Amino acid sequence: MTLASDVRGSKMIACGPGLAEHCDKNLYLSGICYLFDAKLRNPESIKTGYQKCLKGNVDLVFLFDGSESMKNRDFSNITEFMIGVMDGLHNSTVHFAAVQFSSSPKIEFDFNDYTRNPNPRALLKGVTHMKGITNTFKAIRCVVDQVFIPERGMRKGSNKVIIIITDGVASDSDNGVIASAKKKGILRLAIGIGHYFNTEEAQDNLREIASEPTDQFVKVLATFEELRGSFNDLQSKIYAIEALILKLLLSSFFSPCLSPLWQGRVVLGAVGADNWAGGLLEQQKGLASEKFITTPSVRKEMEGAYLGYALKFLQHQQRELYAAGAPRYQHVGRVLIFEVNSSTTNWTLKQDIPGQQIGSYFGAALCSVDVDGDKETDLLLVGAPQYFTEMRGGRVYGTLVCQGELTGDPGYRLGRFGAAITDLSDISGDGLMDVAVGAPSEDEERGAVYIYYGHEKTLSISLPQRISGARISPGLVFFGQSIHGKRDLNGDGLTDIAVGALGKVVVLRSRPIITVVTKVHSSPKEIPREDVECLGDASTWKNLVVDLSICFSTSLATKHYQGEGYQGIPHNWTCSSFQRGSSITGTLIVFIFEIALFPSERKMKIRKI
Repeated sequence: MTLASDVRGSKMIACGPGLAEHCDKNLYLSGICYLFDAKLRNPESIKTGYQKCLKGNVDLVFLFDGSESMKNRDFSNITEFMIGVMDGLHNSTVHFAAVQFSSSPKIEFDFNDYTRNPNPRALLKGVTHMKGITNTFKAIRCVVDQVFIPERGMRKGSNKVIIIITDGVASDSDNGVIASAKKKGILRLAIGIGHYFNTEEAQDNLREIASEPTDQFVKVLATFEELRGSFNDLQSKIYAIEALILKLLLSSFFSPCLSPLWQGRVVLGAVGADNWAGGLLEQQKGLASEKFITTPSVRKEMEGAYLGYALKFLQHQQRELYAAGAPRYQHVGRVLIFEVNSSTTNWTLKQDIPGQQIGSYFGAALCSVDVDGDKETDLLLVGAPQYFTEMRGGRVYGTLVCQGELTGDPGYRLGRFGAAITDLSDISGDGLMDVAVGAPSEDEERGAVYIYYGHEKTLSISLPQRISGARISPGLVFFGQSIHGKRDLNGDGLTDIAVGALGKVVVLRSRPIITVVTKVHSSPKEIPREDVECLGDASTWKNLVVDLSICFSTSLATKHYQGEGYQGIPHNWTCSSFQRGSSITGTLIVFIFEIALFPSERKMKIRKI
């Protein structure tokens, strides 16, 4: 789905997001990438460790209510539920403990007991219903201080979880226990059962106990019989907790980027990471090590931002930078620029560029351009293909050395200008890099591509070339949705451009630029007025002769062109004369001839007018 090459074209990486990974009961669309050499041989596959099913240890405590308000039948339902969960997760990395609470808590079995004998029925065989008041916070304090300790079998580095099952609101108060649980990194799931939780006030008591976001960690059931039916949902939550070490709780998608070979770094965008907040995955040292990079922004702020949707390497002021697009950040989009310290490999967020319009998808496409070829990035182009005005659809913003904007032709409000942006090797012959911008929905979704030519350290925005997909082939759809222009495909010294359309690829052959200079000489230089006013006897002026010499000088502006010269160019010119103030417009003479392309001069002489 995505393809990238390094700045020298010696390596290429291709990625697809659709590879499915099964991790116990969970399915992750984790994706895969392949790294190719210059001859596309011996590809190396990249499936980062963040996407493999590397399960983390989970130490889980059942904290279940044994108060007097609970009927014996309901108490039995809770024990059967715990047995079912433990049986279902028997082959996982989850270790269990159980604490009953009422007026005081009681440790029924700890992690050491479970390790010695992981038989849930045997472990819960001696449990008796305590019957008393509901001191929930006192019981949580017991779990935090007396169960989640190494002496009780807690494993180093494990994910710590409490599942609290109760039929009523707490009789006691917090007294700082929830803060202690947070400090120790304990995840808390609260299950409230029965009619006591029909009110918002009672449910607020559960939210006070549970982890955030509370809508994911609080569950209210009407009856204890529903507890068994909630087993699958709880099991999925535990599997997700078990896989927290992956840092990819949802599907991933790659936008690859290769830094120059001397850095030896492969960076991938993973938009599905962390609840679609996204992030970057850095591969180093022959793909032997990796690092997950995200923004220090508040997690809620980045939720659904799609960071890594587009990714580009920048070499600016001898610094190694990466620009990453987050087109859904706060609905307006954002581009984050990270700097990598080449000696420490530490990543630092240096700048963020905000979008300007809601829904514009700012950051969906990025392009770094070294216009003058000095190995320093001059322009960072940012696409906002859904940007909307009354006359135009889509916009490209230029930043870094200079600021500016590119837009498509008026009249295409849904044109998606900027959906694809790529830098081209010099196609105009001036030694500067050029840029192509795709607008795949212009011309009623037939599409178009715009070519902008380099100028000093920026782009010339006047008179870009527009290539319409409809003129190439009437059947093309979404012409311009992807573009690549780095290779000379026919050996003529000019870079050719490959343009993607729906189900098709179109190759555009570049043409050389020819400079034609025209010089006109007449003899005599000035024609006397009395000679052309046609007054008096016709015999005095009908044989008037004027020599008119027209010289065409041609030169090849594209110096590195190596193809065959054109044999001739059809050329029309018109010579006319008229008498001012007269209804007679005079004589119209039209000559059609051809001039050779590469001979430096061709002279045409007209003897008589």
